[in-house]
Amino acid sequence: MDLGWLRIVLRELASSQRLLLRLGFLGWLIGVGGIVGAGAINNMARSAPSVADGGHRHPYQFKGELRFLNDWQERVEAISRIMVPAGLAIFFAAGAAELRCRYREYDERSQRVLRGGSGGKEMG
Repeated sequence: MDLGWLRIVLRELASSQRLLLRLGFLGWLIGVGGIVGAGAINNMARSAPSVADGGHRHPYQFKGELRFLNDWQERVEAISRIMVPAGLAIFFAAGAAELRCRYREYDERSQRVLRGGSGGKEMG
């Protein structure tokens, strides 16, 4: 799989835009990781006991039924619950900031064209 085109596109972006693009991708990864973790816990909750016992003592509502998770599953569920909105927030904030950078660059180019491309200096 040739990704040469991606390197060319990234090379032409400003460093702040590359950083925001990477931050957006990181936010996306965090959100997807949270969704995968929540899905894994829901899958494990199918076979979790419906009565608390020694190892399973954390209540978890699953499809209208109360199931009990062990300590490890409870930690994964709690982290997943935080990762999804945090990842989405990072993704959208980075995307909005990157769009703002693009529009600012577009406005600067438009102003240069309207001024005649001389950078604001009058030719004599």
